[in-house]
Amino acid sequence: MAGRSSVLLCLLLFLISAIAFWDVSRCDFINYDDYDYVIQVPEIRNGLSWAGLTWSFKTGLTDFSRNFMWTPAVSVSHQVLFHFFGLDPQPHHLVNVAIHALNAILLFLALVRLTGASGPSAVVAAVWAVHPLRVESVAWVVERKDVLSAFFWNLTILAYARYAASPGVQRYLITALAFFLCLLTKPAVAPLPLVLWLLDFWPLNRIRFRPFDAAAWRKTFMEKLPMLGLSVGLALWTASHLSKEIDSRAVPFALQASNAVISYVSYIGKLFWPTALAVFYPFPETTYPAWQILSTGAVLIAITVICLRYSGRFPYLAVGWFWYLLSLLPMIGLVRFAMADRYTYISHVGLLMALAWGAAELLSRSPRICWIAAVVTVGLLLALTRAQVRHWENSVTLFEQALRVTDRNFLAHQNLGSALAERGRTDEAIVQYQASLRIRSDNADVYNNLGNALARTGKLQEAVDQYSQALRYPTRHLATVYRNLGTALYQLGRPADAMRNLEAALNLEPRDALTHYLLGNALAEQGRLRDAARHFSEAVRLNPNDAAARRNLERAQAILSEKTQ
Repeated sequence: MAGRSSVLLCLLLFLISAIAFWDVSRCDFINYDDYDYVIQVPEIRNGLSWAGLTWSFKTGLTDFSRNFMWTPAVSVSHQVLFHFFGLDPQPHHLVNVAIHALNAILLFLALVRLTGASGPSAVVAAVWAVHPLRVESVAWVVERKDVLSAFFWNLTILAYARYAASPGVQRYLITALAFFLCLLTKPAVAPLPLVLWLLDFWPLNRIRFRPFDAAAWRKTFMEKLPMLGLSVGLALWTASHLSKEIDSRAVPFALQASNAVISYVSYIGKLFWPTALAVFYPFPETTYPAWQILSTGAVLIAITVICLRYSGRFPYLAVGWFWYLLSLLPMIGLVRFAMADRYTYISHVGLLMALAWGAAELLSRSPRICWIAAVVTVGLLLALTRAQVRHWENSVTLFEQALRVTDRNFLAHQNLGSALAERGRTDEAIVQYQASLRIRSDNADVYNNLGNALARTGKLQEAVDQYSQALRYPTRHLATVYRNLGTALYQLGRPADAMRNLEAALNLEPRDALTHYLLGNALAEQGRLRDAARHFSEAVRLNPNDAAARRNLERAQAILSEKTQ
């Protein structure tokens, strides 16, 4: 009977997850990171190949040209989908939904295996699955790493629960393998061995404070040491190279530290009141008020003291709280944004565990009230999640929502401008780019995008001015800025200046077919047909479908052939 109930609960978890996120199937790719890290990466877009698989395991480990994090399992998952479905966004989104639904089931099974309590386990899994804070991880293709890492995180816990019940080499190796697969999804899962140690305290009862058994503590820690060494090593390697991606506009350390404290409390608030959610929360332009830092710090200390004080009587409080603190630690204080909803994907499980087991104990004499409250909560969260999913329909709806719920959001203005420009709404895009620059005037990418929009409206000299501004600031797209500047100068009738900038672009990105084509045009204008033909030929080699480059190559070769006769 218990087995049948578990199967029914698993089916129910899958069903409510599918209902909550089904509209994700209608969502488009997002112009924030989806293109930079997935769609425009040839090794991913070209699908499965030996070269692509090799790249997946090298990038972020020994090759940092595309990504500063080692996420080979995620890259391979993208390659598989591009191999079979190409640029159709629906399969990419539905895979995220399917993995998320499986995560809800695995979370339930892991908690039941650990505790033997199916009721609280089901509540935790259901509330977690349909909470609006999950939308960012599920509806955003580039965040495949969130759902995939949670999949292997839960598998690791399941395997560990089995090992703890009957320790043995084979079961330990299965646990270690599951954890290694988890590390292949993103380095931020590094705290998992410490979370397993927490589970030794509760619910596994392998270690305890009273009476204190030093041998048990030492034994359980040594079990985690190989996994901990691997995770810390990868985390340090990633951190050392991730710093290269941080530009000169990095947020001051004092602001990062205060933001970390405030974020811990803010994520708790969003668990209970999940409104005003945005894809990007900008840092404040000045430091937080002292009262806010002190009050949130006091809240964290108070919760920690209470959990430790009552860890003997209510051990799930301490375990859930430290699960939350530890699993969120790698993502706290990143310099690009103040917070991110996706960072709660794994960390909120700890808080929900503490709440569910606490409610079950508090209302143990009124189980009906517990179940009614759980059903109502899940229903309300499901409705909120479906509403939140609609904001992710496309880049316009997503960043319009971000502007509604945040203040002075330079990135939302920037990406909304790009989305509007892509739809041909150039004048509106220019307004958004200008709004972004009024907030943050040192953003090279916005100057570049504004230059593109002005060039599209025929204001070539103004476009040149914007591209020149872009060259003053750091950007990962420096080659593109040089190419765009060269193109505008060529259109203004300044081929010599155009060639200088196009050559600078090729020095940075020698495999860019479009730049070879544009430089070929500029060289042909100068009468340097042999050099032009060489660049047209390279453009065709890099992009065999470029009909214009092929046509210009044939013309240049024909003229050169006539001259030699």
